[in-house]
Amino acid sequence: MKKLLFVGSFVLAFVVGAVHADDKSDVQAVFDAMIVANNAQDMDKEQALYSPEATGFSDNGAPLEEEFNWDEAREFIKNGGKWKVEYGKTDIAVHGATAVVTSYGKGQWWMPDGFTGENIRRFTYVLAKQEGSWKVVHRHYSRGVFVPAESEE
Repeated sequence: MKKLLFVGSFVLAFVVGAVHADDKSDVQAVFDAMIVANNAQDMDKEQALYSPEATGFSDNGAPLEEEFNWDEAREFIKNGGKWKVEYGKTDIAVHGATAVVTSYGKGQWWMPDGFTGENIRRFTYVLAKQEGSWKVVHRHYSRGVFVPAESEE
C-alpha cells in the first residue's frame, strides 16, 4: 500500500508540475496574441482575450475603468485612427491560476484628423485562468522608460 501511495504521489506531482510548466507558455501565447491583435487594430480578437469583468488603469491618471469601451476603439479605427506599439522586455510570473505580465512599450498613433503622437509606457497585465483559458482581468499602463527586449535590466 505504501508503495502504491508513493508511486501515485510521484505520478501526481509529475502531472501537476507538467501542467503548471505549460502555463507560462500559455500566458506568453495570450500576450503574443494580444500584441498581434492590438497592432492589427482587430478589437474583436483582442477583446476575446479579456474577461468581460476586466478592469484597468490608463497612464493619463483617470479613475479605474470598470468596463473597457471597445466600441470607442472600433469607432476610432473606423474614422481612420491607428496605432503601432513595439514591445520591449517582457516578464511573466505565474502564481497558480493567476499570472502577471510586465512589459515596456514604445508606441506611435495617428488620429483621424491627421495629428500624430508617440508615447512610452510600462504595462502590467493580470491574467486569470478561467474555465481552462487565460484571460486578462486587469491592466495597468503608466508612463515610463522603454527597455528593449534583449536588455538584461
